[in-house]
Amino acid sequence: AKMLLFKAINLEVMSLGGMGVYLQNMGVGVLLYFAVVDVLIQIIDIFFFVIIVQVILSWVNPNPHSPMHALLHSLSYPILKPFKKLLPPIAGVDITPLFALLSIQVLKMLIIPPLLGLVV
Repeated sequence: AKMLLFKAINLEVMSLGGMGVYLQNMGVGVLLYFAVVDVLIQIIDIFFFVIIVQVILSWVNPNPHSPMHALLHSLSYPILKPFKKLLPPIAGVDITPLFALLSIQVLKMLIIPPLLGLVV
């Protein structure tokens, strides 16, 4: 049944975390594990881009009453809150998004490769 699925969608190699993974000789549990790791990668990337978009919108249109600002703030505030406690604004400029983005990338580099190394 698994081979029929691969043949039906013509899927032999999946790119996961920058690695090409051959799927033909893997069990369903391993494929599920890769799917969970891929969802984790996507969630980390979403938070990264939410912070970038919030920073750009704060430069272009700093309207705190827009619905887009409320949505981005509700998504990014849990990540930025610890950094805001540690880092005060420097000369009126909030640099906490910079440190949050660096931390997200470091977290991604430290967590994803070991998770992929467990199976591959």
